[in-house]
Amino acid sequence: MTKILAESGAELSHEELLDALWLAMRRGPTPLARATGVPETPPAPVPQEPPAPTPRPTPTAAPPPPKEPARPITATDDTPKAPTATTPSPALPVRTPEPRPTGQLHLGKALRPLRQRFPDRRRPELDLARTVAAIADTGIPETVTRPARTRWLSLALVIDDGVSMVLWQRLAADVRRLMERAGAFRDVRVYGLDTRAAVPVLRTSPYRRGRSFSPKALCDPSGNTLVLVISDGVGSGWRDGGMRGVLDRWGRCGPVAIVHALPGRLWAGTGIDVRPARVTSHRRGGPTHAWQVSDPDLPLGLAHFDSVPVPVLTPTAWGVGEWSRLLASPGGTALLPLWEGRTDVMRTVVEVPEGDAVLRFREAASAEAYRLAAHVAAVAPVTPPVMRLVQTALGEPVDAGHLMEVFLGGLMHEVDASERLPQHRRFDFSGEARRALLSAVSAGELLRTADVVARDIEDAVGRAPVFPAWVGHPDGTAVVDDTGRSFGWLREQLLVRLGVSGGEVDPAPPGWSALTPDDPQRLGWFRLLWRSTRGWPHITMYLALGRDGNLVTVRAPVSLYADDPVAAVELVRTEAECLGRMDGFYAPALVDVQADSVDELPWIASELIELGGAPAPNLRDVLADYGGVVPQDVFLEIGLSLSWALVYAHQRGLVHGSVAPRAVLQTDDGIRLIGWMTATMDGVDSPHRDLLPLTEAYLGGGEVSPEGDVYAAGALLLAFAAGKWEHPRAGLDSRIDPALLVTLRYCLEAEPAARPSARELVEAFISVLSGATGAETTVLDRLFDDIQRLEPLARRDLMRHGAALVGRLMTFSNHLANLGRHEESLAQAEEAVSVCRELAAEAPLEHTTSLGAALNNLSVRLGESGRAEESLAAAFEAREAYEALGGVPGLAMVLNNLSNCLAAVGRREEALAAAEGAIVVGTYEDLARASTTLGNRLSELGRREEALDAFLSAVRSYDGRASADHVITLNNLAVLYDTLGRHDDALRTLDEGTTLQSRLEGAPTNALSQIRAQSDRIRTWLTG
Repeated sequence: MTKILAESGAELSHEELLDALWLAMRRGPTPLARATGVPETPPAPVPQEPPAPTPRPTPTAAPPPPKEPARPITATDDTPKAPTATTPSPALPVRTPEPRPTGQLHLGKALRPLRQRFPDRRRPELDLARTVAAIADTGIPETVTRPARTRWLSLALVIDDGVSMVLWQRLAADVRRLMERAGAFRDVRVYGLDTRAAVPVLRTSPYRRGRSFSPKALCDPSGNTLVLVISDGVGSGWRDGGMRGVLDRWGRCGPVAIVHALPGRLWAGTGIDVRPARVTSHRRGGPTHAWQVSDPDLPLGLAHFDSVPVPVLTPTAWGVGEWSRLLASPGGTALLPLWEGRTDVMRTVVEVPEGDAVLRFREAASAEAYRLAAHVAAVAPVTPPVMRLVQTALGEPVDAGHLMEVFLGGLMHEVDASERLPQHRRFDFSGEARRALLSAVSAGELLRTADVVARDIEDAVGRAPVFPAWVGHPDGTAVVDDTGRSFGWLREQLLVRLGVSGGEVDPAPPGWSALTPDDPQRLGWFRLLWRSTRGWPHITMYLALGRDGNLVTVRAPVSLYADDPVAAVELVRTEAECLGRMDGFYAPALVDVQADSVDELPWIASELIELGGAPAPNLRDVLADYGGVVPQDVFLEIGLSLSWALVYAHQRGLVHGSVAPRAVLQTDDGIRLIGWMTATMDGVDSPHRDLLPLTEAYLGGGEVSPEGDVYAAGALLLAFAAGKWEHPRAGLDSRIDPALLVTLRYCLEAEPAARPSARELVEAFISVLSGATGAETTVLDRLFDDIQRLEPLARRDLMRHGAALVGRLMTFSNHLANLGRHEESLAQAEEAVSVCRELAAEAPLEHTTSLGAALNNLSVRLGESGRAEESLAAAFEAREAYEALGGVPGLAMVLNNLSNCLAAVGRREEALAAAEGAIVVGTYEDLARASTTLGNRLSELGRREEALDAFLSAVRSYDGRASADHVITLNNLAVLYDTLGRHDDALRTLDEGTTLQSRLEGAPTNALSQIRAQSDRIRTWLTG
């Protein structure tokens, strides 16, 4: 069956095929109940709007309208039900992703010591070298063989069949997959273990399936079979001594270990309690009964361990690593937790009323477990995967241990036949217990949890294991009882990614309309959904859905192509080149483009720009939304972002030439410039500017130049501040900062040379946003006063006051650079170097280090000003100054800067040597930045594996400290991971960087917005 399906293009694993057949058998007329214990009166029909808050949008897959219909998703149920008073709803089967397993990479690394191969005399193989030598010596064609090197261990994976082990089916599957992929075992065999019987027995398959047989079957006389038991220690066999005998028997034949499914804090309450012990082995592998065990704290001989030692492992890299190293070594010692195996007195089970059961549970369980029980009860009946989804949605400190408290707290019962697969079994609460639990949480909290579940499902699509569920849908082939106990709500777009086609047609988002008969239905891989009601002449913009389910915007010169196909192709090519150069910073990220020839309609697809989950508005819409009066903070944020956009574009040889309100979109983190089809590239103007006319108010004399962009930006911002698009100069009367107003007024000067540059416009906005009239201005004024006071003193007595003057000059330079005032910053740095040269000439030993630091600071300032060769010369001189004194502290910082300067001028091998030198001479404090620099240099040379080691070393050195350098390192590491094909690691690393950015909010660094934009671009690249 799987072969036939694979040949037809549908590749299914064995587990997926079983689920598909299971669902196919239940698509008939028999309704599938969604829950039990339904209310007495029928609930309301499925709402058209989700009861939970709109899911938080992501840059790659966001809904077109601010609010869109969502579908309820419920646990599976194949038990025929009697007719009920509830309203049935049509439903479709879907395979829903579970929370993704974490730590698989580190666990795989922890198993590496077991990847050993030894000669196997039972399996000969051809020895090619000796065969050739024998034929050459004797002239007789004969073969020479040798024992083949094979893996030394087989693995018997034994999975406990206890009632609570259904919760850990995902863990067992992950461990099995990890062991199969580890490359350490000849074969991996999986068995079930019944610990509830009078005598523990094995099964040929886990989870109460397969025939039973004796545990003695796993006793391997050769000692080459590792028995690994996965259990939570709840079964009676762990308490009555039954499992002690089984494990003792296995441990006398070969290595044996237990993987405990529960967190360590709960071990004492299970049948697998441990005590730490110092274990010494004298041979590789071998039976564990041969281990020498001693107490880690007491002298030898005072403590005895009479039974066979059985290590208990946590499914973490640390727990598995110590054990695997000991097992694989020919002799060694390790500190391991060993199973004590105490026999407990059996407790009497007493039936209590349902209400009392809840009270007893509340007294015995933790607060987190009681809260989790309420959330699970709200969506019960549930399957184990749904329980894990709800537990994950609640976040820390709720973990798997609290889920076990709920499961074994005496409140839940199984409602299905026990022979079903563990992921299909459903569990429920009694009606009274449910009512008592639901009184502990508010309806709002339950809705927020459902919203988080939906977001977790969306984030995990395509990257995590799946389980079967039902989703309410008008095209459903089955019906479920509508009890309203859905554990999440899925958006229509996400259903497409899960394989469910769309149902009814949603209303058009604001600013969009339905396609016309003349519009194409598809462009390339993109299915067009809506067309924009605004835009440029000759250019049509569409909202489209990609084959991966992500929404994008597609622009195509539909009407122009019919009249002038050559011009249409050139316009699209120009925009594609511009978006490529902008690389997702302050402009939409390029997704795809079609402009190869005039034989077909050209088009360009870019990321969907959003604000609050809806398509981003242009500045005209923003002004209208605020009623013509824009708040000061919004104006400053948009102005700064627009100024940075122009700086970024001009540095890349681009002149937008069409800056206008409709070309500026407001986003959650600044603005994005669109409309690049007639931009000027590298000084070459577009011949098609007349096709996309611009209002005269934003044309600075008609020229297309960086100064023209500044004129347009100044006119736009003044009109935006005044709320009058028709009269840009009306903004001169607005109540914005006076200094900023002066700068914007200069933008409108008739003479281009009299206008400020885009960078000066940035400085003007930064001065206002950073409080240059407040705290920062106070610091600058104080430094300026100090310099004015010290300069005449230093002229009279340089050796006494010169060092203090140098310190003030360098600090003043750094503050000016932080405000973007690079020319002034450079002047202060040059003056500091001049003073240091005079000091070093008088007293070389005392002031050569200061000269090196000043030269290094000057090199950085020159680099910021684009003077790469001068920056490199200053960096070389700084290194010579430090090396003249034998490499005093600070040389690593100089070498890092030198490496960056060499890389900037293309001297990559020398840059690598400088970075390696920084690693050698640096202190621990220098290691993080030096390792990052080394990683960049290695990556530039294509030595990616070495670069990966360097970046990981840098991350370890930062040790969780929040800094801009740390975030940049994580961004670089994420890109490298994806280049190496490790997509999940790339996304995880990028998430760590995003978390650090939230801790940097409000930090005095102007690079944060650039770093955030870089992270967004990388995320779009990874998920697009």
